[in-house]
Amino acid sequence: MARCSDRSHAAQVRRGLKPGERRSWSDPQLWTHVAFVPGILVAATRAAPLPELVAIQSAVLSLSLLYHWNYERPGLLAQGEGLSAKLLFLYGAAQTLRSPDAALLAANSGCFALTLGAFVVTNFDKRLYERWHPWGLHVVPGVWSTLVALHNAPLLPAALVPSGPLLSVPGISA
Repeated sequence: MARCSDRSHAAQVRRGLKPGERRSWSDPQLWTHVAFVPGILVAATRAAPLPELVAIQSAVLSLSLLYHWNYERPGLLAQGEGLSAKLLFLYGAAQTLRSPDAALLAANSGCFALTLGAFVVTNFDKRLYERWHPWGLHVVPGVWSTLVALHNAPLLPAALVPSGPLLSVPGISA
């Protein structure tokens, strides 16, 4: 029961960090977040956009960058980042079930399995976190969301989806 009320497990425990110490932007925990950008751009610039993907993934990108820049310290940011990342995972799982063909079902299922595997392994064995978290929980979900943005329909009811792109970027049209 104590574990339920103790939210410190929502973050990595790091000893010896100085107050205010931050990761370098060249650290893979930070720069691999670039993998989230194509999914956001494609989802926002499509003729039939995926506004829910844009919103969820933009929140994950912002919160995750801050969380990792801050060396995964426990607290409200860790909880918000974890919640948004799990919501994105559930969104991806729902979209995987709605894959428009067998090839995309296989690709989306592979991304689902790799993301889930990386989450389980890096939480089970904290020694693997620095090496595998950026790839399994930034790059793979970024590829996954781009596949969804390119090929899937929105989960929102049609009445809630704008009739045109959310974002117009010269030279980019999905």
